Amino acid sequence: MSKPLRRLLLALELLCLALWTGSLFGFAFFTAPTVFSVVGAPSVAGKVTRLVLGNLDFLAVILAVLVLLSLLLRRAGTAWHRWLRVAAVAVMLGLTLYAHVGIVGRMNAIQARMDQPIEKYALSDPLRAEYDRYHARSRSVYGGVLLLGMALIAAAPWQNED
Repeated sequence: MSKPLRRLLLALELLCLALWTGSLFGFAFFTAPTVFSVVGAPSVAGKVTRLVLGNLDFLAVILAVLVLLSLLLRRAGTAWHRWLRVAAVAVMLGLTLYAHVGIVGRMNAIQARMDQPIEKYALSDPLRAEYDRYHARSRSVYGGVLLLGMALIAAAPWQNED
């Protein structure tokens, strides 16, 4: 593969990682807090943030596929370094899918069992406590995706492209 094509694929990889991690960063630090501060009811704000996050997860799958294709086609650097990056992106994708299907799916199921908005439940209520546990887990999992993505971007200047 020609050097210009490898560089183009590297640019695509970095752009996709930047979009993925940047969108998560923006969601976590700007979108979600703003929605919860502007919308009066936490149940409504939660619904808005779940919809936004669902769209971001869909985007993440597309971006992950593009990054993985770029990594596999470029075949730049040492084999262990390339496979380490492939593994990191695969973990990011796996965590995203786990959060979207496993965690957010369970949060939605819990809310479906509620007969009133979540903010009307006491923090000690078993349904609310279970929901809050899954919410905390989702923050940790998505945080791991964000940190891995930032690490991959930060490590890019040290890649051996020859």
